[in-house]
Amino acid sequence: MYIQTEGDQTHQARREMQDVTHRSLGFLHRENINRIKASNSFFPFMSTAQIRAAVTQFAESVEDTSKRAPCASCGRLLSITDIHAVGKSNCSLRLLGGEVDHCGRQGNTWNLCSKCLTSLPQNSMPNFSAKNLVNVTVCLHYPSILEDLTPVEE
Repeated sequence: MYIQTEGDQTHQARREMQDVTHRSLGFLHRENINRIKASNSFFPFMSTAQIRAAVTQFAESVEDTSKRAPCASCGRLLSITDIHAVGKSNCSLRLLGGEVDHCGRQGNTWNLCSKCLTSLPQNSMPNFSAKNLVNVTVCLHYPSILEDLTPVEE
């Protein structure tokens, strides 16, 4: 019968620690190799002109996004070139019965998309209008301190 001594336990603990350290270092080594492979497959070089072009494209994309407006009837967010301004006294708006998205208001006019603008004069309720309880993008009323936020800040 062999009785383990304190020295044997210390030796065994040291060996276990070395094994754990060895496995950890192997893992870190493999991870480092994978990181190097991933880095090498990324853009090998980006010139200053390419960086400027990418930043310009991003800035234009952000600017284009800010040139959007919601349809007061269906709430779709569209390019301002696809929005039609309709005077608030226009009789077609009566069909909506006041159920309009206030974010779609610009002064004395309401923004309407082509689909809604086509439906209203035919006395046909736009499919996705707030009046049909389908428009879920109805604008919330912000506290006065938040009213001047830009689209990016919202």
